[in-house]
Amino acid sequence: MKKIVRIITVGAGFSNTLFSTHSPILIFLSGLNLQVDRVYMLISIVLVTNVIAFVIAYSLRKSTNNLQMQLRNVAHISMLTPCWLMSS
Repeated sequence: MKKIVRIITVGAGFSNTLFSTHSPILIFLSGLNLQVDRVYMLISIVLVTNVIAFVIAYSLRKSTNNLQMQLRNVAHISMLTPCWLMSS
């Protein structure tokens, strides 16, 4: 079960990063005006955008997890207790 949750979490972060980064990458790659067949260009664009988005998502996930833990420790919030369930 933990492995499934981890895969879903990585996929969710990756899809959000892909959504945020694919447009600038596509604009950059289309501006190169390479003399390549369109099929090869499509395959390379899909590969490049996915690899870059995955690398960004994976590297940011580690730093955001650390920041999240530090903020929870400062605010004394339990990992299992959502903030709206905490008593005032």
